[in-house]
Amino acid sequence: DGGGSAEGGRGGNWSRLVGTVKKAGRNVENFGTSVALRAAKNMAELGDGGVDGDGAGMKDAVFVTVVASRADGYTKVIGSTETLPLPPAPTSTTPSSTDEDFSFSLPVALVDVPPDATQLTFNLLLRPAGVSALLQRTGGSLPVGSVTQSIGDVMRPHQTLRAPLRSSTVASEESVMILRTLPDMKNPLQGRDGWNITDPSPDATTGFAGRVLPPESSPCNPTLDQTFQISGVMAIERSTESTVVLPICSAVAASCWTAAGISERHIRSVQRKIVARSCAGGVSRFLDPIEAINNGHADCSVEISHIVKHASAGASGEYGGGGNVGRAFVSVGLQPTFSVFEMELAGAEVPSFPGPNPNVGNMPEGTRVCSSGYPVVPYASISFYPKAVTGRNGSLDLGGLHFELPSASSVGGVGTAGLVQNTSPMAEGSMALGPYVNRGGGTVVEVPIYDGRNGIVATLMVLVSVRTVGALVDDPSGDILCHMSLSQSYSNEETGRKRTNLSKAPFQSSVGGLPDLLGLTATQSTSVLDVTTEMVGDLDQNQEYRLGDLLTPSWLETHAAQRVTDAKMLCERARFYHEPCVSTETLNLTPDKRRSPASYRPSSSKMEPFLSGIPFNVHVQSITLERPDGAAIGPTAFRNVTCGAPCDHARGFRGPSSSAGGGLRRFEAARDNLIGVVNTAHCALHTSVAEYFVANPNRTHISSSNGHLQLLRGSLVQHEQRLAELTWECAMRRASTFSQALAIGITSYLSSLSNLELTGIRRIQWVTQGYLICFEGLLSAAGKEQHMIEDAAIAIDMLRMVQVQLVRNEPGGQPGHEPMKAQEVFPVHGSRVIRWISLVQNKLSVSVPNRNVKFTLKVALDGQYFDARLPPELLGGVAVPFYPILFQMGVDIRQWGANTLNVKNQIDQSRKGKVPESLPVDDDEDTIGATDNDLLIQLNYEAFRRLNMYANAADPISHPDEQMGGSIAIHPMLGPLWNFVKGSAGKMEHGIIDRAAAAARDLGGGGVIFCKSGKDRTAMQVTLKQSQYLITAGLSREKSNIFSNATMMRANGTRLAICEKNVGQAKYAFNSLQARFMPNLLKPPKESIAGFLKGGRVFSGEGAIET
Repeated sequence: DGGGSAEGGRGGNWSRLVGTVKKAGRNVENFGTSVALRAAKNMAELGDGGVDGDGAGMKDAVFVTVVASRADGYTKVIGSTETLPLPPAPTSTTPSSTDEDFSFSLPVALVDVPPDATQLTFNLLLRPAGVSALLQRTGGSLPVGSVTQSIGDVMRPHQTLRAPLRSSTVASEESVMILRTLPDMKNPLQGRDGWNITDPSPDATTGFAGRVLPPESSPCNPTLDQTFQISGVMAIERSTESTVVLPICSAVAASCWTAAGISERHIRSVQRKIVARSCAGGVSRFLDPIEAINNGHADCSVEISHIVKHASAGASGEYGGGGNVGRAFVSVGLQPTFSVFEMELAGAEVPSFPGPNPNVGNMPEGTRVCSSGYPVVPYASISFYPKAVTGRNGSLDLGGLHFELPSASSVGGVGTAGLVQNTSPMAEGSMALGPYVNRGGGTVVEVPIYDGRNGIVATLMVLVSVRTVGALVDDPSGDILCHMSLSQSYSNEETGRKRTNLSKAPFQSSVGGLPDLLGLTATQSTSVLDVTTEMVGDLDQNQEYRLGDLLTPSWLETHAAQRVTDAKMLCERARFYHEPCVSTETLNLTPDKRRSPASYRPSSSKMEPFLSGIPFNVHVQSITLERPDGAAIGPTAFRNVTCGAPCDHARGFRGPSSSAGGGLRRFEAARDNLIGVVNTAHCALHTSVAEYFVANPNRTHISSSNGHLQLLRGSLVQHEQRLAELTWECAMRRASTFSQALAIGITSYLSSLSNLELTGIRRIQWVTQGYLICFEGLLSAAGKEQHMIEDAAIAIDMLRMVQVQLVRNEPGGQPGHEPMKAQEVFPVHGSRVIRWISLVQNKLSVSVPNRNVKFTLKVALDGQYFDARLPPELLGGVAVPFYPILFQMGVDIRQWGANTLNVKNQIDQSRKGKVPESLPVDDDEDTIGATDNDLLIQLNYEAFRRLNMYANAADPISHPDEQMGGSIAIHPMLGPLWNFVKGSAGKMEHGIIDRAAAAARDLGGGGVIFCKSGKDRTAMQVTLKQSQYLITAGLSREKSNIFSNATMMRANGTRLAICEKNVGQAKYAFNSLQARFMPNLLKPPKESIAGFLKGGRVFSGEGAIET
């Protein structure tokens, strides 16, 4: 294939060419009027200057088509240029010799040239502004002239051909078309300028149905390219998908799935223990006693018979009935071995007798009677399954039971009964369960009831049955009888058990679980559910008293189900990513409609949960320069990675229950605050418990009727459960966003590695300081985009946990290393040189300045490429850590509105003497909603601090001009950026993004540009950077050309095609009002914006372009 450029030469003049419009009017009289043509001409003249600098305007324009023809007369259109606006019309509309001649150049690609074609005809056409509607039948254009050349001459590269323009409109002897031919630039040769390591192989981008296996298929779409001729130099713009995106996402998904499985098993284990320890049959997980016994629990049954009052109780109505037979309410609680807090089991009314039975001799034979002569008849029965614990002396400890009876102020005289309604003193008694293990049948136990005034005031008669595993083999242990005491102080005085015997953790550690894998346990957390061994020493184990299970069975049931669902989703995600399958139906769809896992993910798929781990719209955007004669020019290549924001749209931004909406940064800040609340609640409860036992030295447990301590503990339980919910939400969001950020980051790294101009010093700097990635965020700090910023900020920061190691692909593994396991290796399909990647979790965190590295990403390269092309600084198994920074600045009407609203709120609130409050979160992402301009300030200050540290380490200075704060010297190269950052409060300061990107490039780093979807604002920014690069390359000395060149790329380059790949329409999702509020250098061409309706129907929304 050949490429060329058609260039209109000197000799033609503006008046003669524009005169074609009048001739066109005479040719289309049958469907137009002279009035309409005059109106169209006026529109064309008005369109010459644009509207308020919003873009190129509606101007007269020219373009060229190429037609191949055969000897038999067959013709085929094989190429067409984009339109090129012509210069403004002269002040005089009358032709004269003083009219200036003009020249213009247009690139055209020749594709699908018929093999038997003999000649090519280049047709120059005029597209008048405002007349296109009247020229629909002729395609909206008018012929100016043509040139015909032999195909043999044209298809030879680096040729310059001249021919007079055959035309009835302009003098052919004065007009000339020049053709300069160049080789095909779409897919540069390996290692040449413009080629990237991540590029797909040209022969592997067509795609076939079935599993994605090279060379039959590839997860990438073909490269997009466009050629511009600027100052006699060919500028080739390319947008190429990255072959490593899907393998990286597959590796992260597999690691997260494994970790989520650990978390799932962990919470199920916790749930089983807590539910079992809750004891009551109604909430126990055990379906029958045998299941409970087989799982290390005891099958306990307590039947309450009656109460016998002692003389010390007097003849009052206390404890039921006064001097007569009555009824009393008895509440029963379990005194567990794992907590100083009782667990309430049940309560019941039972008979209350005033003294010994005078009719004891009249009992039927075989009747069980108590020592007071009353028959032991069960009035209430309680079943529960306490955990069996082996004591220090080998005995079995099941805890004890605590019984409470209300005082006279709560229970009246004969026949009166009721629940306790106040905090009046109660009579109480307790018993140990251990002495009755496997005794056979039920054992009658007489439990002394005490009160604080009179000592023993009554005896409670209960029938106790306790079965454990020993019952199945009929082997009761005599050692258990040491727990025979029935006094309330049994566990302190008789058994010698100390409350400080806390040698084991409440649950097994969740090391390796999803929160631990993704760095959420790096900060101290007291969450009892997600605790790791490193944190255990600071938790309950070193406190004097055990506070019991701080998670409730009902909450565990709901939250465990959520974790199980999420773990299954991660499992499916890992499976789909690792073995993607492309169906014929999928291949027949346009890219914006596809939902199969691939390295390219359209922004229209943001609500697909299974695709949440894949970043949006990742492209390596490059522009390379080449002279038509092949002469050298430099610098010759400029690269950026463009993409959508790494955030989890499918999970939404509402957050877990009882928490405010937001993104990761906000959730994790709330989590940090909640950790402090939990710590405070722990300390408050522990202090109160300690004071309670000091005041009550004979007690071993705290009654469930102690309102103050139970309230403190209930509050702690709520905080712990909220902390676990928030931790899991953060972990799941991290799983998706980290996957996206890592795929973007490695694409940037490998793209920079392809840079032929990078010096060895900079590569050594990568090893010592890290690979600098400057993320340029264009989201607005308003509404949902604010939450996207919060997601992206954490995802980008997580890249600090990763280092990259380039290895030589070897069959069976690396030389001198153990072979990689099959499940750890993820092949890279469709790549020329990358064979596989592997994400390895480091056993011990690698020491890198200012951070710990948790992961090593191994990238295996083709052996020949590795030996011939890899820089020596990166050989020998050296690893390069990532050094990410994020500069963020909104550039659209939402940010302008947020700034304006923020200023207005501050003024209004200052007048009222109130602190401004955030607005409620709005579901409509196109409205302003909640605003947080402080977020942008914080992010930019933080990014500048990191960039400044990097610059001072990479290029040290001895005499700084300014200090950032404290003793941190501001590097001279960052002075202008520092001024922008300092003055950015309340401003839409695009200079921050501009200067930060330039500084990162000067320091040998990579650039990543993102907005919400990576197609609209991102297109404006990357074309601006490319236009600025042309100034750097010396193609234009006038800075005024920056905007015009950027506009040309926006209107005619690859970015519109990327819009079409995302949403099905080659339009930028702006309207004229939105464009008006954008920075001048970022304003889109008017003819390329979607308008107010975004291209869709008003009510149905069909075909609408997302904003």
